[in-house]
Amino acid sequence: MVNDEFFDLFEGNFTDLLSHDEKYTFLAGAGISMDAPTKIPSAREIVRTMLELCAP
Repeated sequence: MVNDEFFDLFEGNFTDLLSHDEKYTFLAGAGISMDAPTKIPSAREIVRTMLELCAP
């Protein structure tokens, strides 16, 4: 569920959001691998952990 109060509506082109000088990784999926036996973390958990490790 998306909480709209955290996001502003962007009315431009998607390509305007991305810099051509940067590299990006998109984490997409349905979350089916989050349950046992794989227990792979969600994209949100991965990003949160990366931020905690890189910007404490």
